[in-house]
Amino acid sequence: MRKKILRFFDLVSNFKWKMIFLLKKITDSKFRITINLNKKLENNHKGKRCFIVGNGPSLKKMDLSHLTNEIVFTVNSIMTNKEIYDQLNSDYHVIIDHGFFKLDLKQKDDRITRDLYKKINYKSKKPICIVDYAGKLAFDSYGLDDLNKYYIYLHSNLTANYRRKIKLSGNIPTSQNVIHAAIFSAISMGIKKIYLVGCDMTSIFLNFESDIDGNITTAENNHAYNYTDSEKKRLLKDFNILDNEEVLHDYAKTFTIFKNIRKYCEKNDIEIYNATSGGGLDVFKRIKFESLFNKGF
Repeated sequence: MRKKILRFFDLVSNFKWKMIFLLKKITDSKFRITINLNKKLENNHKGKRCFIVGNGPSLKKMDLSHLTNEIVFTVNSIMTNKEIYDQLNSDYHVIIDHGFFKLDLKQKDDRITRDLYKKINYKSKKPICIVDYAGKLAFDSYGLDDLNKYYIYLHSNLTANYRRKIKLSGNIPTSQNVIHAAIFSAISMGIKKIYLVGCDMTSIFLNFESDIDGNITTAENNHAYNYTDSEKKRLLKDFNILDNEEVLHDYAKTFTIFKNIRKYCEKNDIEIYNATSGGGLDVFKRIKFESLFNKGF
């Protein structure tokens, strides 16, 4: 009975957001034009494979030069580790963390964070940036005009029985973390084999470890890069909003969405594997990263 009630509320919520999305497209021409631009990305890698690279510390142990000629998605602040980012030769960079949409450019630390995003473009390459539409006003004001930006709308619920086609020009499922949004983007592009790399999912204690005086601290071993002073301040500001119960609840939701992604992929003939070296993501079938580059694979 409980599952039926929850499914009913999911259906109601999805219907509500579908109507909001359609109404917004009808009444807001700027929104309509922005979202419709995403059609350029749909099915542009039909039948191909891709690698979605998280920011987990396992990246430090991997030979990422294998990815030079692959379709690669990177996320968030991986540019902080220039050595790793340059190896990845990224094609797409995904940003949905609302903390990045609240920068005060009058503050030096926030300007440092903004300048980090200018480094998404490197050498002669300009990866396509896929950004939550909620951040459009902020990104327009940050002076990031040189970035090749596309904006996505994430307001549907990915249930275990989700039947709609995931399209970047539509209302795609809500993402609890940035890897979800990268997977949805890859699905919309027609990719049929998705490999997750550096998706350690071991930062569960990142948000709420405290020192002896009860002050929240930030551990340095949860990502493939060390935090700058400005990023530490931003993280601590965000973390103080939530208590431990809320953080753990959100972490559980993250894994629930991963499970529903697996079910969606199984129903739509999409293969998704976890090629991370170690880590705590136990939802997807494991595969050894190095084996993916043997001849004939």
